[in-house]
Amino acid sequence: MKSWRKYMWVALVSGRSNLAYIGEVLSRTVFLAVILYIFFKLWQVAYAETGAKDLGGLTLPEMLWYLMIAESIIMSGPQVTRAVDEDVRTGALAVYLVRPISYPLYRLSVTSGERLVRFCIIAATGAVIATILVGPICLHPTGLLFFAVSLPLAGVVPFLVEIGNPCLGADLN
Repeated sequence: MKSWRKYMWVALVSGRSNLAYIGEVLSRTVFLAVILYIFFKLWQVAYAETGAKDLGGLTLPEMLWYLMIAESIIMSGPQVTRAVDEDVRTGALAVYLVRPISYPLYRLSVTSGERLVRFCIIAATGAVIATILVGPICLHPTGLLFFAVSLPLAGVVPFLVEIGNPCLGADLN
């Protein structure tokens, strides 16, 4: 358990340093606001044209909230392949390899810290925008439980794909 503490500190420091670049995070929130408004108008027309109360089992408010959460998850992700590429090009990787830490776990900790800060800011802003556009939605406790379990996985799985596949270079991000 003691070895995991250092990775938690790396994540904490990474999250705190990400707050120094609040302008970058705020630009993502403005982009999210534009996306939510455009999709709200598109879905509003789709629901009106079909005359249906729900499409695919989701009402208009549920659809917009789903979109807000999905976009918050996607937009909060840092670009792992660029960071690894930079570590290799600058020689920083050699420094990390002689330290008593695992480089992939170190990079996961950095990514997790950045993602957590970005996600909280973007999702909070998105929730305000979604509430203004369509109002709140009713949440089921089971759904919240599944969300709480799947949210960390939504950050770890893309990290594993990027770190494990060198073909996913900066060109694809």
